[in-house]
Amino acid sequence: MLQGDQCDRGGGLVVYGGPGSGKTTLMRRFLELAEEAGAPFLSATGFHAERGLPYSILEQFACSPGISPDARRSLVRLIETGAPPVHGGDVPAPLLRDLADALRGLARDTPLVVAVDDAHHADPASWQCLLHLARRARCTGIITVLTCVGTRREGIADGRPELPDTPGRRTVELAALTGSGVRRLVEERLGTVSAGWSAYLHGISGGNRALVQALLCDASGLRGAPAHGADAPEAADGTGKVLAVAYLGLLRRHPPLLECARALAVLGEHATPELAARLSEGGAAATGRQVRTLDRAGLLDGAGFRHPAARSAVLESLDRAERSRLHRRCAELLAEEGAPAEAVAPHLVAADERPTPAQVVLLRTAAERLIRDGRTEEAVRCLRLAERADLDERQRCAVVLERAAAQWHINPAMACPGTDHLLAGMRSGLLDGRELNLLLTWLLLFGREEAHEVAVRIAGTAAATPDGRERIQAARLLFALIHTDPPEELGAPGAPGEALPGIAATMAAWTERVLGLPVDPADLPAGPAGADGAPHRDGPATAPVPLMGPEQERHQECITACLVGTALVDYGAFPLAERLGEELMARYPAASFPASHAAAASLRAGAALARGDLRRAAELADTALELLPDEGWGVFLSAPLGTAVVAHTLLGRPETAARYLERPVPDMLFRTRLGSTYLLARGHHYLATGRPNAALGDFTACETALEPGMDGLYRVARWRTSAAEAYLAMGRRREARKLAEEELARLDGGPARGRALRIMAAVGDPARRERYLEEAVSVLRDCRARLDLAYALVGLGRVRMENGAHQEARPLLQEARWLADVCGASYERLTAGAGWEAQAAVPEPRTADPAALGTGPAAAASHVRPALSEAEWRVAVLAAEGRSNRQIAKRFYITVSTVEQHLTRVYRKLSVEGRSELARLLGPFIRLEERPSG
Repeated sequence: MLQGDQCDRGGGLVVYGGPGSGKTTLMRRFLELAEEAGAPFLSATGFHAERGLPYSILEQFACSPGISPDARRSLVRLIETGAPPVHGGDVPAPLLRDLADALRGLARDTPLVVAVDDAHHADPASWQCLLHLARRARCTGIITVLTCVGTRREGIADGRPELPDTPGRRTVELAALTGSGVRRLVEERLGTVSAGWSAYLHGISGGNRALVQALLCDASGLRGAPAHGADAPEAADGTGKVLAVAYLGLLRRHPPLLECARALAVLGEHATPELAARLSEGGAAATGRQVRTLDRAGLLDGAGFRHPAARSAVLESLDRAERSRLHRRCAELLAEEGAPAEAVAPHLVAADERPTPAQVVLLRTAAERLIRDGRTEEAVRCLRLAERADLDERQRCAVVLERAAAQWHINPAMACPGTDHLLAGMRSGLLDGRELNLLLTWLLLFGREEAHEVAVRIAGTAAATPDGRERIQAARLLFALIHTDPPEELGAPGAPGEALPGIAATMAAWTERVLGLPVDPADLPAGPAGADGAPHRDGPATAPVPLMGPEQERHQECITACLVGTALVDYGAFPLAERLGEELMARYPAASFPASHAAAASLRAGAALARGDLRRAAELADTALELLPDEGWGVFLSAPLGTAVVAHTLLGRPETAARYLERPVPDMLFRTRLGSTYLLARGHHYLATGRPNAALGDFTACETALEPGMDGLYRVARWRTSAAEAYLAMGRRREARKLAEEELARLDGGPARGRALRIMAAVGDPARRERYLEEAVSVLRDCRARLDLAYALVGLGRVRMENGAHQEARPLLQEARWLADVCGASYERLTAGAGWEAQAAVPEPRTADPAALGTGPAAAASHVRPALSEAEWRVAVLAAEGRSNRQIAKRFYITVSTVEQHLTRVYRKLSVEGRSELARLLGPFIRLEERPSG
């Protein structure tokens, strides 16, 4: 346009594009070329704030460098003498002619360039002058260059009248950069980059030139990644901050576009141009043009934002009153459109105004659905807002209960302040049976004395409710699993052993509901040694007990299931407890339900410790304690803390265990059944670190924490067996034997019986020593307690070595070494820990002997076991023993289809054709693994 005939004839150029598309850069380059060509130019910039200032563009022309004094005086005279037109009025025709004449004089010898950036912001008077000049460009030798926010197809985004289609006029639209365009721009600045890295930048910037340039200037956030061949920048947080500042800076120069973006940001995932127009009251046509302009510029992706930082920046640009107004109006619009409650409620929360009764119903409905979707914190915010409404006391109690229950998924300690209000409601008769049971759980876990008062109220209201008897049974279970002193009003538990079958039935019902699979009663506690059979759960006295109603059960499900699971671990039902923990961890992800996930991780940690998987136990316990602060556990803190202490101690990390013991625990813990878990863990740490007297004090203190009727529940960790070990460490063999004999009289199986048998081998009749250890090995194999089995194998192998039966002893010691490795324990520590069983040194197995190792279990372990996962190995062992797929599925509480899938992978990994080959391959090794009883 600055060369040849076009230069002599004048003309016009209109550059369309969105914010940050490069219009201003193109304008500056055009003026540089004009200056190089010797053409005079007048330049100005439109500002939205000066739309009410008449002739603001002409004022800037008068200040342009290089303008002649005569032309400047003419412009000033026009501005001063022209009456300011009202908005939408016409500029007097004489003034327009004078303007054209004044500028024609500047274009007498060379063309005059009249350039206006952001011309769409020009005041009405200046806009009319620019239109007048554009229509006469060919006859005056003036070249008009205007940049406008908009598109070539639809014109200016705010609906201002289009420029006339005059001869010599050209239009250009600057769209966003393509992916390859972004890559070229990046490589000009940073050198060669990966395709994934440039694609990442294109994705978050939309190809907007200004945003890409701003991101490239953030050296700390972006530079360095290309040199390492990274697929995308690593510093996403820094990138978001730079993007937010640049994004908001682009929109601030164009208030109509910013208002449109604000409406879209408030609408969030429900944003459409139609709803944005109704929210911003900007008109459907204008809002539609604005959305399309922002999309073409890369600042939007359709009607949504490309990066959450951009949306956050737009929302933060709103003042509090305006944000509240928009969110309130947005909630109304979404409700009118029939949006679900969980879509409307967040806008009511953001509006932060007292809700109406109808909105309270919506907020409560939304909270229930949000929890189901894993958006727990949003649910809590909805219920907090609902509490601010004008409610009667019964409604307020219901809302407080729902809010506190939701908070239990995040941190149970957050819910504790609400319990006082619920207690007041209970005393006024405003809580029903289900709500009372939920309140009882909270009070018991946090050691509140009011738990007895709630239990008495449950018993007192039982006759008036259809499920009153079930409520009492549920309360009894809670006291049995947590406390040691239930109130008499709940009914006497009966003679020792009589309470256990009913508790077992409830545990079975609860576990079946969580897992969705039938539970074999044989896997659950049936009473002390000598009890006849498993509980008959179909009988009237032991019918399955629902612990709460359907509305509240999801909130309390995890913690109650974990209490049941912990009892299963205590009994020795490891597979069932671990399956329960796996299901709960999957059902309650840590990101959405940190407290519930932590409780489930604690359950799995306890099961892993009982099985002897020390590494997994330590890892899960550490995770549980990291997810939830100590204050949020209540008395249940003893479970993950005790597991962490024991696991780290047995792994040879006493310093880590000691640090866990330095953490304070609530005083009320030692007035509950769960206090014994902590005392046993601390005692075992003391025993392992050479402090048997301190250990004995902790072990014997457990006696008062356990209810006699529940003694049959404990088959893994028991205070008598542990105290006997402490007595042995102090050389007090008589006391150790007495406690071990008591345990053998009380227990018919379980790891504790195996440990008691090991103690009897050390202090009992020497002639029966081998027999004790043989029985210990048999018992521990059946209950799948691998670490205790390793200790028993060391003791038995030592005895047979002493008796000269080296061929029989060597496989036992090899198996013990392998088990120690599987458990994560040191074999040397294992043999040292068994020193009280026999004083003779433990001979090392001769691993270099091919006859001993070439075809034995150790050889199988060296190449078969590592090839399979834990689940695959368990299934393979049972299949090699001849168990059917249905039997295997029942044993591990999985489906038959899952068994088939495991076996398919086993056959492929081990290169065998079927079960017969599998049995031949694993036959020598089966005796090392858990062997199911029955």
